[in-house]
Amino acid sequence: MASQPDSRSEFEIAIVFALSREYNSVSRLVDQFWETNCGRAAGDSNAYVTGRIGDFNIVLLCLSDVGKSSAASTTACLRMIFLELKLVLLPGICGGVPSPGMGEELLLGDVVIDKTVVQYDLGKRYPERFQTKDNLDDSLGRLTKNAGNFVTSFEKDMEREKLEERAASHLAKIQTLALGKQRKTSYQYLGAIIDVLFKANYRHRHQNTSQKLCDECNGASGAACEESRRLSCKNLGCDENELLQCERLKEKQDLESSGLIKESQASYVFVGRFGSGDTVLTSGEKRNTIAKRQGVMAFKMEGARVWDEIPCIIAKGVCDYTDSHKNDLWQDFAAAPAAGVTMALIEQYPQADKPPSNKPRVGLIEDAQPGRGSVQTGSVSGSNVLTGFESSGGTQNFNFVLWSRG
Repeated sequence: MASQPDSRSEFEIAIVFALSREYNSVSRLVDQFWETNCGRAAGDSNAYVTGRIGDFNIVLLCLSDVGKSSAASTTACLRMIFLELKLVLLPGICGGVPSPGMGEELLLGDVVIDKTVVQYDLGKRYPERFQTKDNLDDSLGRLTKNAGNFVTSFEKDMEREKLEERAASHLAKIQTLALGKQRKTSYQYLGAIIDVLFKANYRHRHQNTSQKLCDECNGASGAACEESRRLSCKNLGCDENELLQCERLKEKQDLESSGLIKESQASYVFVGRFGSGDTVLTSGEKRNTIAKRQGVMAFKMEGARVWDEIPCIIAKGVCDYTDSHKNDLWQDFAAAPAAGVTMALIEQYPQADKPPSNKPRVGLIEDAQPGRGSVQTGSVSGSNVLTGFESSGGTQNFNFVLWSRG
């Protein structure tokens, strides 16, 4: 059985979460939780949870708030406390950039692993327009060479497919554990028929076909009222003729019809660029503009500042298409494949050989007090040591006994 770590220097991997639902999905796959209180530095308000996944001691940390500024302060403390971290992972959910009819189509429940992160809201405000900064890679932290090579390896079909297979196994385990405990969240696949993608310029608002005629939604400005943002596409009468068709969704529907649910819920893994900003993006047209200009495949609010403080690997499940029709329906399921990919990444991450520890193990048998002695045992250079300490009348005497371990 693995032993509990003695110090913070023994933790090599940290997993950072923006939402509790992201933590919940990953925590089901942790092999063992430690009861160790790692302590905190002055001014550090983080609540650290520690455990073990495979041979790695890990730290789990939830951000105190969503957004770039919260991510920066939280991860800065993490970096200051755990000095020996080799890998930081940021799993969870994100908005995706769909690509219907273009090669491997990205769908809800797929997972995007980052190569780089760009801040799409960083730039210059001119009187007539806002000009985003196009070359952003140098403004953010960079992955270490080992982590960068590790991520790049999944651009190869064979390595990515192996990752997808392991992730699918972990997803099935999450679903089984959740059902066994009869949790409210079961992480079950919702079905391809619910994975809907509207044209980028078709907005989520009261339509002419809906029961309620809304002057604001049907005005010339194209705006949407606040009530419409809280209602489903069905309640608003969003036109299904405005949906885009995806070949992968048809394949998934065929698998479901044949009762092959495990195969139909299988997620693809994509390696690409994340866009990060301080606001939630809910515009299909804006999404496509940013994606085309900066090569963004997915969007998440806290990604840039976590990356800036600690170079990390982001692995997010797509829960919406970053348009006005987005809702929370897919969030729990999308978090589960991302958790599966995170576990698969940890399993495949190469662990460096560790030299045998030469640090002495010291055990205090009796505390020293004036007029009394104390005895400590330990090891030095392969031999056992018995140290005697005695204090009396202002005189201190030290006695050492050294013998071989044989």
